[in-house]
Amino acid sequence: MAMLFWWAERSPSAGTVALYLFALLVVLIVNTLYWPQLVLFRQKASIRLRNCLLFSVRYFWRVLGAGCLQLGYLVVFVLFAPWTLLLLPILGVWYILFLSQFMIYEQMDAAFGIEEQFNKAPQSVPD
Repeated sequence: MAMLFWWAERSPSAGTVALYLFALLVVLIVNTLYWPQLVLFRQKASIRLRNCLLFSVRYFWRVLGAGCLQLGYLVVFVLFAPWTLLLLPILGVWYILFLSQFMIYEQMDAAFGIEEQFNKAPQSVPD
């Protein structure tokens, strides 16, 4: 997506850049909310996407903050690419994902009852 900026004959307008950043923000928000549901619950994909939408509407500012944090991290990572590539083996993208999940965990627990389900699950006893 970003390589089109360098391959284009003309530089992109501010509106084009804003549209690309907004699309990336939406993808990051859906990614942040979709994958935990995939791991924790047995649901259809349509239900997960609906949950993402409803959760985003209910906790709009918190989810937007987590998405903007990820977007800002990726923008800084790309803008300072020669130097930040040295940090890639250490930080990669796991750190920002952990931080954004940590930001919205209380709300996700309240909405989906994650801790309740962990407490209800049968405990396995090591042999």
